[in-house]
Amino acid sequence: MFLYNMESRQTIFVNPTWTGTIWPRTDCGEDMDCATGGCGPHEECNGASGTPPMTVAEFSMQTDGSNDTYSVSMTNGFNIPVLIDPYGPLNCERAGGCIMNPNDACPMEFAIQRARITVGCKTGCLVYNNNRECCRGVFSNQEACRNTIASRLFKASCPRAIAHEFDDSNTFTCNGASYVVQFC
Repeated sequence: MFLYNMESRQTIFVNPTWTGTIWPRTDCGEDMDCATGGCGPHEECNGASGTPPMTVAEFSMQTDGSNDTYSVSMTNGFNIPVLIDPYGPLNCERAGGCIMNPNDACPMEFAIQRARITVGCKTGCLVYNNNRECCRGVFSNQEACRNTIASRLFKASCPRAIAHEFDDSNTFTCNGASYVVQFC
Protein backbone atom coordinates (compact mmCIF):
# COMPACT_ATOMS: atom_id res chain seq x y z
CA MET A 1 0.00 0.00 0.00
CA PHE A 2 1.25 3.42 -0.89
CA LEU A 3 -0.33 6.71 0.04
CA TYR A 4 -0.57 9.01 -2.95
CA ASN A 5 -1.26 12.60 -3.63
CA MET A 6 -2.12 13.78 -7.12
CA GLU A 7 0.74 13.28 -9.59
CA SER A 8 2.53 10.83 -7.24
CA ARG A 9 4.54 7.87 -8.56
CA GLN A 10 5.73 4.64 -7.02
CA THR A 11 7.84 1.96 -8.67
CA ILE A 12 7.41 -1.61 -7.50
CA PHE A 13 9.33 -4.66 -8.58
CA VAL A 14 7.69 -8.08 -8.53
CA ASN A 15 8.88 -11.64 -9.00
CA PRO A 16 8.90 -12.63 -12.71
CA THR A 17 6.12 -15.18 -12.04
CA TRP A 18 4.04 -12.98 -9.72
CA THR A 19 0.26 -13.21 -9.78
CA GLY A 20 -1.68 -10.53 -7.97
CA THR A 21 -3.87 -7.48 -7.93
CA ILE A 22 -3.44 -3.75 -7.42
CA TRP A 23 -6.37 -1.50 -6.58
CA PRO A 24 -7.03 2.05 -5.45
CA ARG A 25 -8.57 2.96 -2.13
CA THR A 26 -10.36 6.26 -1.92
CA ASP A 27 -11.23 8.81 0.72
CA CYS A 28 -9.19 7.21 3.51
CA GLY A 29 -8.87 8.80 6.92
CA GLU A 30 -5.80 8.66 9.17
CA ASP A 31 -7.17 5.44 10.69
CA MET A 32 -7.31 3.93 7.15
CA ASP A 33 -11.12 3.86 7.16
CA CYS A 34 -11.68 4.17 3.40
CA ALA A 35 -14.84 4.83 1.41
CA THR A 36 -13.81 2.22 -1.18
CA GLY A 37 -11.20 -0.55 -1.44
CA GLY A 38 -10.21 -0.56 2.23
CA CYS A 39 -8.89 -3.62 4.07
CA GLY A 40 -9.59 -2.61 7.63
CA PRO A 41 -7.57 -0.23 9.79
CA HIS A 42 -4.33 -1.22 8.07
CA GLU A 43 -2.09 0.61 5.65
CA GLU A 44 -0.89 -2.71 4.18
CA CYS A 45 -3.42 -5.41 3.32
CA ASN A 46 -0.93 -8.30 3.72
CA GLY A 47 -2.64 -10.55 1.19
CA ALA A 48 -6.21 -9.58 2.11
CA SER A 49 -8.50 -8.18 -0.55
CA GLY A 50 -10.05 -4.76 -0.34
CA THR A 51 -13.69 -4.13 0.43
CA PRO A 52 -15.74 -3.47 -2.72
CA PRO A 53 -16.50 -1.45 -4.64
CA MET A 54 -13.07 -1.14 -6.23
CA THR A 55 -11.56 -1.20 -9.70
CA VAL A 56 -8.79 -3.81 -9.88
CA ALA A 57 -5.64 -4.21 -12.01
CA GLU A 58 -4.99 -7.96 -12.35
CA PHE A 59 -1.67 -9.54 -13.34
CA SER A 60 -0.37 -13.05 -13.94
CA MET A 61 3.26 -12.85 -14.99
CA GLN A 62 4.69 -15.44 -17.36
CA THR A 63 1.69 -17.74 -17.02
CA ASP A 64 2.73 -19.83 -20.03
CA GLY A 65 6.47 -19.49 -19.52
CA SER A 66 6.81 -16.24 -21.44
CA ASN A 67 3.61 -14.18 -21.71
CA ASP A 68 2.10 -11.97 -19.03
CA THR A 69 -1.68 -11.76 -18.73
CA TYR A 70 -3.24 -8.54 -17.46
CA SER A 71 -6.60 -6.81 -17.24
CA VAL A 72 -8.60 -4.14 -15.46
CA SER A 73 -11.65 -5.61 -13.75
CA MET A 74 -14.83 -4.12 -12.38
CA THR A 75 -16.25 -7.43 -11.15
CA ASN A 76 -15.87 -5.99 -7.63
CA GLY A 77 -17.49 -2.70 -8.59
CA PHE A 78 -15.93 0.63 -9.53
CA ASN A 79 -14.29 3.42 -7.58
CA ILE A 80 -11.95 5.25 -9.98
CA PRO A 81 -10.69 4.57 -13.50
CA VAL A 82 -7.63 2.32 -13.69
CA LEU A 83 -5.39 2.05 -16.74
CA ILE A 84 -2.60 -0.43 -17.50
CA ASP A 85 -0.05 0.69 -20.09
CA PRO A 86 2.54 -1.90 -21.19
CA TYR A 87 5.93 -0.51 -22.25
CA GLY A 88 8.55 -2.35 -24.23
CA PRO A 89 7.55 -4.65 -27.06
CA LEU A 90 5.23 -3.70 -29.87
CA ASN A 91 1.69 -5.05 -30.19
CA CYS A 92 0.92 -4.96 -26.47
CA GLU A 93 -2.42 -3.36 -25.73
CA ARG A 94 -3.61 -0.87 -23.14
CA ALA A 95 -6.14 -2.25 -20.65
CA GLY A 96 -8.80 -0.29 -18.83
CA GLY A 97 -9.49 3.39 -18.91
CA CYS A 98 -12.94 4.92 -19.19
CA ILE A 99 -14.73 7.15 -21.67
CA MET A 100 -17.09 8.32 -18.92
CA ASN A 101 -17.22 7.94 -15.16
CA PRO A 102 -19.56 5.11 -14.04
CA ASN A 103 -20.03 6.91 -10.73
CA ASP A 104 -21.88 9.68 -12.58
CA ALA A 105 -24.56 7.23 -13.78
CA CYS A 106 -24.50 4.82 -10.84
CA PRO A 107 -28.00 3.90 -9.59
CA MET A 108 -28.56 5.35 -6.12
CA GLU A 109 -28.99 1.90 -4.53
CA PHE A 110 -25.55 0.90 -5.88
CA ALA A 111 -23.79 4.13 -4.90
CA ILE A 112 -21.27 4.68 -2.10
CA GLN A 113 -21.41 8.34 -1.23
CA ARG A 114 -19.38 10.75 0.84
CA ALA A 115 -20.73 14.27 1.31
CA ARG A 116 -23.50 13.42 -1.22
CA ILE A 117 -20.95 12.67 -3.96
CA THR A 118 -20.80 9.17 -5.43
CA VAL A 119 -17.28 7.81 -4.87
CA GLY A 120 -17.99 4.18 -5.74
CA CYS A 121 -20.49 2.01 -7.57
CA LYS A 122 -21.28 -1.49 -6.29
CA THR A 123 -22.27 -4.40 -8.48
CA GLY A 124 -25.83 -5.67 -8.44
CA CYS A 125 -24.51 -8.83 -6.82
CA LEU A 126 -23.26 -6.84 -3.82
CA VAL A 127 -26.59 -5.02 -3.56
CA TYR A 128 -29.17 -7.74 -4.29
CA ASN A 129 -27.18 -11.01 -3.89
CA ASN A 130 -29.48 -12.83 -6.32
CA ASN A 131 -28.68 -15.33 -9.07
CA ARG A 132 -29.32 -12.87 -11.92
CA GLU A 133 -27.08 -10.08 -10.67
CA CYS A 134 -24.43 -12.54 -9.38
CA CYS A 135 -24.34 -14.56 -12.64
CA ARG A 136 -25.21 -17.79 -10.83
CA GLY A 137 -27.40 -20.76 -11.75
CA VAL A 138 -29.23 -20.32 -15.07
CA PHE A 139 -27.60 -16.85 -15.34
CA SER A 140 -24.10 -18.35 -15.22
CA ASN A 141 -23.22 -17.53 -18.83
CA GLN A 142 -21.88 -14.63 -20.85
CA GLU A 143 -25.19 -13.60 -22.42
CA ALA A 144 -27.09 -13.38 -19.13
CA CYS A 145 -24.17 -11.92 -17.21
CA ARG A 146 -23.55 -9.03 -19.60
CA ASN A 147 -27.15 -7.92 -19.17
CA THR A 148 -26.96 -7.16 -15.46
CA ILE A 149 -27.49 -3.56 -14.38
CA ALA A 150 -23.86 -2.99 -13.38
CA SER A 151 -22.36 -4.89 -16.33
CA ARG A 152 -24.18 -2.70 -18.84
CA LEU A 153 -23.14 0.50 -17.01
CA PHE A 154 -19.51 -0.60 -16.56
CA LYS A 155 -19.05 -1.82 -20.16
CA ALA A 156 -20.59 1.36 -21.62
CA SER A 157 -18.34 3.53 -19.41
CA CYS A 158 -15.11 1.53 -19.57
CA PRO A 159 -15.18 -0.63 -22.72
CA ARG A 160 -11.57 -1.93 -22.33
CA ALA A 161 -12.17 -3.29 -18.83
CA ILE A 162 -13.76 -6.52 -17.63
CA ALA A 163 -17.38 -5.80 -16.69
CA HIS A 164 -18.51 -9.24 -15.42
CA GLU A 165 -17.25 -12.72 -14.57
CA PHE A 166 -17.64 -14.06 -18.12
CA ASP A 167 -16.20 -11.04 -19.93
CA ASP A 168 -12.89 -12.26 -21.33
CA SER A 169 -12.83 -9.75 -24.19
CA ASN A 170 -10.45 -7.47 -22.31
CA THR A 171 -7.84 -9.85 -20.95
CA PHE A 172 -4.55 -9.05 -22.68
CA THR A 173 -1.20 -10.80 -23.04
CA CYS A 174 2.25 -9.36 -23.59
CA ASN A 175 5.81 -10.67 -23.56
CA GLY A 176 8.72 -8.73 -22.06
CA ALA A 177 6.95 -5.54 -21.04
CA SER A 178 7.09 -3.25 -18.05
CA TYR A 179 3.73 -1.93 -16.91
CA VAL A 180 2.45 1.40 -15.68
CA VAL A 181 -0.73 1.22 -13.62
CA GLN A 182 -2.49 4.57 -13.46
CA PHE A 183 -5.24 5.54 -11.06
CA CYS A 184 -7.01 8.26 -13.01
